[in-house]
Amino acid sequence: MWKRAALAMSVLATTAAIGLAGASGAAQSRPRWQVVPQWRNQIAVVAAGRIWFFLADPGNPLVVKSAPIANGRVGAWRRTTLPNTRGWIYKSILRDDLVFAKSCPGTLQGCTLAAVRLRSDGTLGKPTDVGGAPVPASSSGAEVVQLPDRAVQVTGYTSGIRSARRGVCCPAVDYTKLVQPEPGPDLVLGIDHRGRLWMAWATSYGRPGPSAAKIVELDPSTLRLRGTPVVVSASGTTAFYLVCSDACRVVAERMPPKRYARAVVISRAPDERSATTLKLPLKKPWLIGRTGSGKRVRVPAPYTLIGAHPSAGRLDVAYWGDGSERGLTVRVARGNVRGANMHVRSSIFAPSSSTTVVVGDPHGVSGPGYFAVVAIYERVNGGGGGPLARVAILPAG
Repeated sequence: MWKRAALAMSVLATTAAIGLAGASGAAQSRPRWQVVPQWRNQIAVVAAGRIWFFLADPGNPLVVKSAPIANGRVGAWRRTTLPNTRGWIYKSILRDDLVFAKSCPGTLQGCTLAAVRLRSDGTLGKPTDVGGAPVPASSSGAEVVQLPDRAVQVTGYTSGIRSARRGVCCPAVDYTKLVQPEPGPDLVLGIDHRGRLWMAWATSYGRPGPSAAKIVELDPSTLRLRGTPVVVSASGTTAFYLVCSDACRVVAERMPPKRYARAVVISRAPDERSATTLKLPLKKPWLIGRTGSGKRVRVPAPYTLIGAHPSAGRLDVAYWGDGSERGLTVRVARGNVRGANMHVRSSIFAPSSSTTVVVGDPHGVSGPGYFAVVAIYERVNGGGGGPLARVAILPAG
C-alpha cells in the first residue's frame, strides 16, 4: 500500500494491519481493543491463524512476536528469534511466508530471496528458496509474487533521485520511464485467479497534484507489457491497493484539488469502462468549520482508506473517519465486486484521552474475512513510556 497523508486532521490517524485468516470466529464477538505488548514501530501481518509483529531492521536478526486469533480475540503472545538473518531486508508476505532479500546486486537483476514460514504455534520455519506456486484464489499486491514456474519480483536501486531505476525480474525489464520513480513510487505486482500477471503503481510519489494510479498486464514469460496502462486515478492519489481474485483491480484514494473537498475512494479493473466511486458511510458526513475571516462553512468530514480485499465476488474495505479530539472510528464495509452499494459490517471507536492520543499514518495489509486493526497511541501530558499499540478484530462478513 502506498500512503501520503493529505488530511487536515492528520493527528487523528491510525495504523491498520489487515488479517489473512477467515472470519469464522471473528464474527462471534463484538470488537474489543487489546494491548500489543512492547510495540516498537513494527510491521504487522496475519498468517497461520495468528497476528505477527516484527521490526524491519536489517542490522539485527529477525525477532517476531505473535498471538493466535480466535473468536474475535487475540490470545497469549509468543516471542521467537531466527538466527543468521542479520542484513536481510523484508520484501513481502506470501500466504504463510515472510519473504526477505538476503542480498541484492544493485541492479535490476533482482535480489536473492528467502522465505520464512510462519507456523500456527508461533514458531518460525527454516529459511527456504522462493520458487513457483499454484495461482491463489485471491491475493493482494506485493513486491514478490509466485507464478507456477517461478517467483517474480519488483527490482530497483537508487543512487540519487535522478538515477533511480525501477523494474521487474526475472527476466529483468526496466520500467523506469513508465513508472516515473522520482523519488520513487510504490510499485506492486499481482496475479488473478486466471493466472494473469499485473503491475500497478502511483507516479510522482511525494509531489502534490499529479500523482496518478495505474495498472497494466504483463506477459508472464517475458514480463513485457501486454496492452496500454489503464488510469484508475488521474491525479491526487494518496493511497492505493491492488486486490486480485477473478481479476485484479486497483482501489485508490485521491484528494480533489478543490478546497474543503473530501477524499474520494474509487476502484477499477482494467476491463471496466470507468472507475466506480465507493460511498463509504460516516456517522457525521459534514462538519461546520470557520474560514480565516471567521465565516462559518459546511465542509465534508474527512476519512482515510486503510485496507481493501476481495471476498467471494465482493469488495471489503476498512477506513477510519468521524475524527475529533475524543478519537476516531474505524469501520469495515462490504460492497459488490466493484465497491458499489457499500454497507458497514463492523466498527470500533478508538478513543483518545488526556494522556494518550491516536497518531500515525494509516497503512494496512489486506486479507479475507476480517480486519485486524492496530491503533497506535502517543503518550502525552506526562503519560510516560513509549508508543502504545492496541489491536481489535473487525469482521467483514
